[in-house]
Amino acid sequence: MNGKKTKELILREAFKLFSAKTYEQVTFTELENATQLTRGAIMYHFKTKELIFKSMCDKYLLEDGSILDKLKSVDPDIPLKDFINIYIESVVEIKESTKSVGINNINRALINITNQATHYYPSFEIKALKWQIIQIQMWKDILHRAVKNNEIRKDIDLEIASDLFEDIYCGISYSGIVYPDGIEVERLRKALYFIYDLIKY
Repeated sequence: MNGKKTKELILREAFKLFSAKTYEQVTFTELENATQLTRGAIMYHFKTKELIFKSMCDKYLLEDGSILDKLKSVDPDIPLKDFINIYIESVVEIKESTKSVGINNINRALINITNQATHYYPSFEIKALKWQIIQIQMWKDILHRAVKNNEIRKDIDLEIASDLFEDIYCGISYSGIVYPDGIEVERLRKALYFIYDLIKY
């Protein structure tokens, strides 16, 4: 196994462990057992548990596992309606990819890790805020083009609308922690299309 694959294995197994336990409860021994790597092999890539935790947060909360990462290659000029469909498909893709590694409720996992990150990753809140701002700006840009293309009404307050689209996702994601399967995709679809139908021509 090359260095990149080894690091990915360590972070994936760390993600599973930290999603189900607290920072204090996760041990190097558990990580050794989960990865089938020696402690030396793990520490070659990550010298401390803190470094593993921070790298895992960056990868799964802010990079590979984020909606932004899934949408970065989307054509910015697509209609809002098509963008909503791709957005929902991205949520489904994230759910399925995390299920494939043994996490049935991605929302519960992310919220558990996020809560821990506010204590054990000092700059995480700043990074998460930046992520949130970028995500809202993404909605704002899409909505602005939808206005220009006469897809939605020109009297729409884009600031409020972009916040609303983002808040719908965040709210339904949060409520997903109580369901065995995580976020209810059909509920998200209905909510996003309800707003779309209110603002379209």
